[in-house]
Amino acid sequence: MKLLTAGCSFSQSQRDNEHRHWNPWSDMVDVHENVNVAQSSYGQGMIAQSIVNACEVHNYKPDLAIVQWSAIQRGYSLNQKDFLERIMINSEPEFFNFNEEYTSNQLDLHKVSNVLTRLDKSAYLASLTHISLVQNYFESKGIKYFMFWGWGQISEHNHYKYQFDKLYKSSKIGEWWIPNVHDSKHHLGMKEWATSKIGSNAKIDGDFHPSTEAHEIFYKEIIEPLFKKTII
Repeated sequence: MKLLTAGCSFSQSQRDNEHRHWNPWSDMVDVHENVNVAQSSYGQGMIAQSIVNACEVHNYKPDLAIVQWSAIQRGYSLNQKDFLERIMINSEPEFFNFNEEYTSNQLDLHKVSNVLTRLDKSAYLASLTHISLVQNYFESKGIKYFMFWGWGQISEHNHYKYQFDKLYKSSKIGEWWIPNVHDSKHHLGMKEWATSKIGSNAKIDGDFHPSTEAHEIFYKEIIEPLFKKTII
């Protein structure tokens, strides 16, 4: 099987990282060929770009693609410097949204609250757009795919919740994994699911990322069975 893995640091390979604090599920995969394009801080825009780059520019033809989607507000930005540079030079500013993760320490949020509300809505629309484009790309190429959130992004009261619900159900040759936690769907992701399974063992002290134990149970209960039922 030829596998393509995409996402942010939750799915990035740690094999060459001497200072790693966890072993990700993606490094537990045992397939004939695995191209992993996941990178730390990637948002939906960069994840989409990395997929197209692998498949179109480098002509990689996966049998299966596993895509872990990231934080809504990340957009295309990698860090604060990249975020600001891209806003300055890009002709589609609606896709390069305010990113609290990178800039909240430098902004007076009270002064710009109205702008941030508008950009927050734009961030969800941009995220929906990128995910839809990737899903349609896989469908058009006949590439089987499996998608999931790294951690919860869409609340039950979000104004785009209905559109994301439809997106999850629009797959023909792929599958969306939205975990049931406490018998209720809340657009949650791998992190919340692992915590519901193994509690505090799913967490790393002082670190946002799921622990090796969280990745292990995710791989054994979700990813490994996926390979078994995927007929190539």
